Amino acid sequence: MPLILETQSATLTNYEVLTHIKTKRERYDKIASARVAQSYGNEKEPGIEFMLREITNYLEGPNSHLASPCPYDSTTIRRLFEALQPYELTKAELLMFLNLRPHSTSVLDVVIEENDQRFSEETQKDILRIVADVLGENDEAMSDGHGEQNGHDRSDENTVAMSPR
Repeated sequence: MPLILETQSATLTNYEVLTHIKTKRERYDKIASARVAQSYGNEKEPGIEFMLREITNYLEGPNSHLASPCPYDSTTIRRLFEALQPYELTKAELLMFLNLRPHSTSVLDVVIEENDQRFSEETQKDILRIVADVLGENDEAMSDGHGEQNGHDRSDENTVAMSPR
C-alpha cells in the first residue's frame, strides 16, 4: 500500500482508497476495542464509524468493480500501466481505466480524451482486450449486452431513447 507523505499530492484509484480505508478501519477497530477493555467510555466515535462504513459500502457496493471478491490485488495497477504504456495514455486516463473498467468503445470515448483522433478502431479494441485481460471481464459487458461481442460494438443497437424531464 502506498505511503501518503503529503496530503493532496497525488490522485488515488478507488482500489487504493478502499485498501487505505480497510487498513484504517482495522486500526480503528483495535483502538476502539482497547478503549473498551480499559473502560475509557464510548467504544467507537459515531462520525468516524459512519464515514468508514459509508465509504466502504460505496466502493464495495453492488455496482462497483471492487465488490467482493475484489478482482484487483496489489500488482494490478502496475500490470495495467505497463501493459498500456505503448499507447501513451495520461495518468488521469489510466486512473479512469481502473475506476471504470471500460468494456466498449463508447465507454472508451469517455475515458480517453480525443479517442477517435488518437487511436484507430483496431487499436481501441486492443486496448479493451488489455483491460479485460488485466482487470478481468466487466460484469456490465456480460450482463447488459452493451459490451463488444465477437468484435462488434453493440452499444448503438441497444440505445434507449430517454425523454427530458
